[in-house]
Amino acid sequence: MSLVSLKCVEGMKIECTHNESGAKFMAATPAMYQGSGDSFSGTDLCAMSLGVCAATIMGVFARDKGIDISGMTVDLDKIMLTDPRRIGGIKIVFHMPKRPYTNEEKLALRGSIETCPVCMTLAGVDKVMEFDW
Repeated sequence: MSLVSLKCVEGMKIECTHNESGAKFMAATPAMYQGSGDSFSGTDLCAMSLGVCAATIMGVFARDKGIDISGMTVDLDKIMLTDPRRIGGIKIVFHMPKRPYTNEEKLALRGSIETCPVCMTLAGVDKVMEFDW
């Protein structure tokens, strides 16, 4: 069985199914390409994958070290380039819960995301990861 199945549906939309769990979501063609633009585009999903992976890696690290990051939120932006059209940069801001993290914990949490496989895969994309403590 494949990891994910995609089905093209009306209006240039793609139904995405995670085959193991059955979880689904819709992706859409951006409005600039005469799509609806009412859901994530392929480049949105690529950029979002970096944020999800980094947050997951940090969450596992924090859990294993007994550091509470519950309530963390993440904002993400992507910068598109042309000729050829591609993602040129991704900016992620981790908004950490207002807790008395030690400097050592802050450094360790920052360092934990350096092992993010998506980050390493997107080697040609500028990545800015900031923390709002």
